Parts: sequence; structure tokens; C-alpha cells
Amino acid sequence: MEEKEKQLLIATSEIFLVNGIKSMTMDDIARELKMSKKTLYKYVKDKNDLVSKAMELTMREKECEFDDICSTTENSIEELWKITLKASEQLKVIHPSVMYDMQRFYPEAWGHFENHKNTHIYKCVKDNLINGQKSGVYRSDINPEIITKLYIARFDVMFDYKIFPPSKFTLFDIHQEMMNYHFFGILSEEGIKQYKEYELKK
Repeated sequence: MEEKEKQLLIATSEIFLVNGIKSMTMDDIARELKMSKKTLYKYVKDKNDLVSKAMELTMREKECEFDDICSTTENSIEELWKITLKASEQLKVIHPSVMYDMQRFYPEAWGHFENHKNTHIYKCVKDNLINGQKSGVYRSDINPEIITKLYIARFDVMFDYKIFPPSKFTLFDIHQEMMNYHFFGILSEEGIKQYKEYELKK
């Protein structure tokens, strides 16, 4: 992928995050990008293709961000803490319709998110749980595979607007509660002590 196309897709992702996907026409997107539709169509076939490519690149970028966190943190709690903060910051600015739009109208793009969730996030969460158990900060009596599957399944609930209508709940608040629930379900007594130190850094 050439650099110009990459920057175009990154900018398009930001447009979707702020405005939603369904409501943005190709004319709107071209105008936001300050380019002609003719130039835009040099890189994508249509809007479906644009949404799919933008989502695919976004997921790759997120994987790199999370891998960087995992490689530079000192323990499992710090790793999960920093990933949680990163995700929460991103959810603060996301338009409430983005995930719904993608799931309903752009199945190829939604497939990139599902793949990211079921492979990369799944592995990160499971590895984090296993390592945390080994170091004694997570409870020894939890089953990492079951907890990981429950963690992944909660993403589907979080983005279900019948359960959490955007008029009443924000994705940021839902994620905060979800992660508190996760942390205090897995932490050992020693882990709780360490976690409270990170809480003070908020």
C-alpha cells in the first residue's frame, strides 16, 4: 500500500469515527478529504470498498498499538491497564452509530473487526490471564479460556443498541464498567493491591 492511500484511509477512518458511516456520502467524504471524487475513486471501487479498506487498516494499526504496549509493560496488570486506557480514550470520540452502521450495512468491514476481535484480542486477553496467574496477580482458580470467551462475548453486548441505547449509555461508560467488572473478577488479593496503585494514577 502506497503512503498516499494509507493516509487517505486513516483520514477516512477519522471522518467515520466522528460522523458515523451510513450518513456520509462519497461526496461528503471527498469534501472532508479536500479532494475530488475522481481522485478518491483511484484508490477504491465504491463506498463499501472504502469502508472495508479503512477498517482493515484501522485494525492493523490497533494491533500494532496493543503489541507495542504488551512489549513495553512490566506486568500483566500494567499491560491490561494501559490497553484499557487506550481503548477508553478511543471510545470517547466514536460516533454512537459507527458499530451499528458497520454491522448492518458493511458486512465486509464488520468481518475485519470480528477477525480482529476473535484472533488478536482473544490471544492478548488469554495470554494476559495466563501470565497474570503465573505471577500471582490474578486468581489461580479462574479458567483463562472461559474468561477470555466471556470477555470477547461482552463486546457484542456492548455494541448492541437494543441493550444499551446510545440515548442512555455511552460506549465509554459501558467499557469502563465492563473493565471494572473484568478486573475485579480476576484479581488476586495481591493483584488488587497493585491495581489500586494504578487507580491512583487516573
